[in-house]
Formats: sequence, C-alpha cells, structure tokens
Amino acid sequence: MIVIPEILDHIAVYLDANSLLVCVSVCRQWKDLFTPNLWRTVDPSASPYNQIFECGGDKLQRQRWSSTLLRKHKQHIRNLTVVNSGQLLASLNNNLTELHSLTLRHGDNERQYIEKKYGLKESVSVWNKDDKDMFSSALNICPKEEVIPNGVFVQSNSRADALTRASWLLVRNNPNLRRIVFDETWDTLSFRNKWNPVTSSDIMHHKSVTFLTKALSRQRSLQHIELGCDADDYLLANLATIPSLKSFVHSEYPVKFHPQVLRLQPPHCALKRLVFIECISSKQLRSLAVAFPALNYLSAQNIFECEEDVNNHTGNKYSNGAEKAEVLEWNSLKAFNISGQTNDFRGILQAQVRFPRITRFNRNLSLGGCMIPLVLWTFPGLQTLVAHTGNSPIFSLTDEEEELYCREGDAYPVQNLIIDELKFRSTGPKPVLACMTSLVVLKVYSGLLEGSVLTSITKTLRNLQHLWFDLQAGCSREMMNLLVECPATLKICRGYGHRVLAEDLIGSAEWACGGLEELDIEIVGIPRLSKADEKLLEDLWKRDLSLSSAMMMTVEVNSAEEENAMRQIRKKMRQLGHELTDDETRALGLQQSSYSIQRKVYQRLGRLTQLQEIAFNKGRRNNYTWEGEEGALGTLEFTLESGLGELAGLMHLKKLDIARVGQRIGKTDQAWMLKQWPLLKGDWLD
Repeated sequence: MIVIPEILDHIAVYLDANSLLVCVSVCRQWKDLFTPNLWRTVDPSASPYNQIFECGGDKLQRQRWSSTLLRKHKQHIRNLTVVNSGQLLASLNNNLTELHSLTLRHGDNERQYIEKKYGLKESVSVWNKDDKDMFSSALNICPKEEVIPNGVFVQSNSRADALTRASWLLVRNNPNLRRIVFDETWDTLSFRNKWNPVTSSDIMHHKSVTFLTKALSRQRSLQHIELGCDADDYLLANLATIPSLKSFVHSEYPVKFHPQVLRLQPPHCALKRLVFIECISSKQLRSLAVAFPALNYLSAQNIFECEEDVNNHTGNKYSNGAEKAEVLEWNSLKAFNISGQTNDFRGILQAQVRFPRITRFNRNLSLGGCMIPLVLWTFPGLQTLVAHTGNSPIFSLTDEEEELYCREGDAYPVQNLIIDELKFRSTGPKPVLACMTSLVVLKVYSGLLEGSVLTSITKTLRNLQHLWFDLQAGCSREMMNLLVECPATLKICRGYGHRVLAEDLIGSAEWACGGLEELDIEIVGIPRLSKADEKLLEDLWKRDLSLSSAMMMTVEVNSAEEENAMRQIRKKMRQLGHELTDDETRALGLQQSSYSIQRKVYQRLGRLTQLQEIAFNKGRRNNYTWEGEEGALGTLEFTLESGLGELAGLMHLKKLDIARVGQRIGKTDQAWMLKQWPLLKGDWLD
C-alpha cells in the first residue's frame, strides 16, 4: 500500500472524530499519521470521546483515565471541551498550554474534587493516598491571590470559588487561545458589580474590570468569546480593547448595556458575528449598527419597542411632530436571526435601520397587513418573507405611507412570500404587488382573496411558479381568467374555494398554464338528475343493460351524435315493446347533456399534459373549518360514463384527490381509478 503522509494529513482535516477513530485502527502507519488529528479536538461529551473517557469503573478510575489520556496526547490537543471538574484538574496537572479553543460547560457534583483538594485543605485528610496523588498541586503551587485577587468575584462557597480559580488558571496558562466559552452550565462565580445611577444599570467593580482586562490582554489571538459571569455588558461596550475579536456571544439576562455608551466607543471593524441569547431593544439595535459596521451575523431572541416610543408613528415623524432619527443603512449585515417563537416587527422598524444585504428573515413575523411594505422597505434585498398578520390582517395604508413605502417604480427582489390571515381592501394590493414583480412563490393561507386581488395577481406577477390562495365565493370568472391569463411559468395552483363554472371552463380560451403540475379546482354547474329521474332510468336500463352504453361517447359529443344515440334507444325500446314516455325522454336528454358537458370538461383537463396532482372539490372556508357546499348537486361526477377516462392520458399524473363527493361511485369506476392512481381515499368510497 502506497501512503503519502502529506495527502493523508490534508484529508484528516476534513474528517470527523468517528472517521478519524476508524482510520487510526487501520494499521500502525495510519495510527501514527491520524492520531494527532484525532486528538486535536477533544470533547468528552461527544462520540467517540465519551466512549474513551467514560470507560467504566468508578468516578476515581475515570478521572485517572482522563488524566492519562490528556498527558499522553497533550502535544496534539488544540481544541478542548471540559465537562467536569476532574477533567479540568487533569488539564491543569498535565500542563496543557498550547490550546487554541477552550470550552467549559456542564459543571456537576464532581466540583467536590476541587473543593476537597484545593479549596478546603482540612478536608484533604479524609482522602486516601491514591486520591491525593491523582492530581498534582497545580493550584497549590500558584497562590490564590496570584490567580484571582480578592474582591474580583461575588463571594460564594469554597466549591464554586475553587472551580472559578481553576478555570481562570487554565485560561491564563494558554495565551494562544482563539476561542473562550464559559457555558451557562459551568457554575463559576460572577464578577462583582455595582449600581450606576447615570446609566441606570449595573457596572463591573473596578477590581473585576482590572482582572478581566489583564486576563484577556494575555490572549493575543482571541477571536471568539462567550463569558457570561455578569461581564457581557461591560465586554460589549469595550470590545475595541480586543481588536482581533470576530465573534461575541452575550448570554446574560437582561441585556443592560446603554445604547449611548456603546455609540461613544470607537467602532469595532473586525467583529463579524454577534449573538444575544435574550431580547434587545430597538435603541440597542440601532447602537449596534453604529458600533459594529463590519458585522455579518446578528442574532437575538426578539427586538422589543422602547416604551417611550411605543406611540410613535411609523412614518418620517413622531406623532408629536418631532423629527425621527436619521435612517441608518447597515450594509455589512447578511444574516439576522430572531431565535424566539415569534417577532413583532415594530421593534425592528422603530430602530430606523435598513438591512440591504439580508435576503431571508428566518422567523415568522407578527405584523399587521399594512406593515408588509414596511418590511420590504426595511429589508430592501429580501428574497423570502414568511409572516403572519395576527390580529391585524387588514391591508390598509394611509396615502402618506403608500407614497413613502410603495412608491411607483420601486422594485423589491422578493421571490417567496408566505403569509397567513391576510385580507386586502379592494385597492390595497396593487401598490405592493407592483413592487414585487419577481415573485416566484406566493402563498396566502387562511385569507379569503377577493376577485379583484386575484385579477391583480394575474396581471402583475408574471414570474409565478407556485401559487396558493383561498378564494371568496362568487369569483368563478376571476378563477377562470387566472387559468387563461396566468403566467406561462405557473406550475402549482393550490388552495380552497377554486370554484369555476363548467360553462366558463368549456368556453374559455386556451389556458396559458400548459405546464401546470399541481391543481386544486372545484367544477360546478353540471346538469344533474333528480332522484326521481335516476329511478326512471334505472328501471329503463333493466329492460336492456346494453342501452346504457349508448350514453358513453368515445369521441367529443356533438348535437348530431346526441340525436343519433336517442334514436337508437327509442328504436330498441320499441323492439322490447316499450314506448319512451315524456319523463323518460327528458331524463335521457338531461343525462346525455350532462355527460356531454362533463366529457368536454375532462377533455380540457386532459390537455394539462404535465399534471402530476389534481384535487377536486376542496370547498370553501367557514371560519376556521373548510366545508363543502350543501349537497353536491351541480358538481363534476367521477365516473367513466362522465368522461373520467380522459385523464388516463396524463402520463405524469400520480395523485387524484376527490374530496366531499355527494354521490356514490360504482365499483367498476372505483376499481379503474385505484388501478390508475394512488387516490386519497375518503368518504366517496361508499
């Protein structure tokens, strides 16, 4: 086997721990090559390291094993995650000094090792000799005052004090750290704070500031920090003292930093990623735009409105006539993550900051229908917008707002708009839709669109591929116009209440959406027999079952063929000694007319050669429950006699959904359909 060490070493950089563990087991040569990479990153809580470190035995045996492994491989270790106090002490005792990344998390009851060994010296006597020899005197060699002076941290118990001292000693021993993470589960002491009446918040005590500044100044290459310990607000306002920092996580609650304090600091031009575990205010958001002009990624649980500005108008001026702050353009930000369940957009809007480079806002926005153009104004580069309108679904803007946010000629690159509970006034959507001509996906859930809105969509949005909408009653003609005049790009047209008259469908021009792949439609206006008429024809066919086949046309029905079929039936009945009555003749004519119309409908649907899914009769929405119409008279039938066989030519059709059908389907029709498509079985299988 030919082995080129340089190539394998390059490959090892891209392998995960499990893969590296497999490579180490191949042969001695591979073991020597891959071991340094296997131990470069050590996380005892992750596979396969959890299997290595938690190798059985009691706690003391596991601690010894951890210490042995760290000592054996310390020359390779660069990224270390410590998950208990024993591993922390093992790291100190084995003098790990070349770490690039240190993560401390999940402090547990093993802190007693530190307390007994280094915190409460009088407790050491109760340990046996093996326990005492397990760790070196790393902390004892370094006096407490040299590690952390008195008054830096809030006084707690000796256990937490020892854990804190050991944690910061490990940080001090590794001056090349690029990443420091004190997870919230790592129970170290908090820095001492004092109340500042000027900023109305807590600020770090000067001893705490001195210690923290000195500790971080030793880290010449620090790029990421997640500290907590009541130091986040201070650090955020003084990140300029760490010019190499590229990522910062603020994990404290609440976020107290004063916006004005942050604005007075020199801008930090290296920070690329900023995460707030909790909420921030609109004013804090605005100050961040000034302080971090190179930021690429921002995350917060939510952005809330400042109380003193809650009643301010969303236009250029406050409601009291005072000028609003100048709009800031945050051109560097590429991703804005809201980690909470929902977000009220008003907090972001109040900050008066625009984000031109953000293409997708990842959380559901809670906003009134009138705020859609405000969102597009705030995120002018947005390509995907997912929102719900909550308790304010009505789309309604003042003339001033329309002029400011929906000016004629404006164009927004939105390609995907997904929103629910939206209602438009008759003139409402035109300015907004005119600004979103690039829409590819438009989904309006749970909001009944008016016919004028549907017409506006058809004429304005010429790039649509996926359309979902729920239509109000009485808009059959608008629905038909959509299919005739829709953009040729349309592939999916789904939703409820898509009712069209069979007469309009048959008489319409050729549909523009020849490439349609999915369609929801409800076809009505079909002549249907009464129960009495059905009984007349049933008795008539009992005389000769072959007569019913005369009603099944194999070609498009015309008046001459209809008359010829009636003559054959009349002639056959006379041969059987029966003269058709006026009621029987009327019922036969009505049935033949119904079949003629339905066959033409199916023939029109059969031209959609790319159709993959079609759903009939989804009904309309009543409050929050979708219901079919009372009864099913006048709807399309699903029988071979009515022309269902015309759909057999659709080679791509995979799913046929028949919902809320009021008539039974014969066993022959049912067997034929189940053979053709995997139907969604429903009440129609009576």
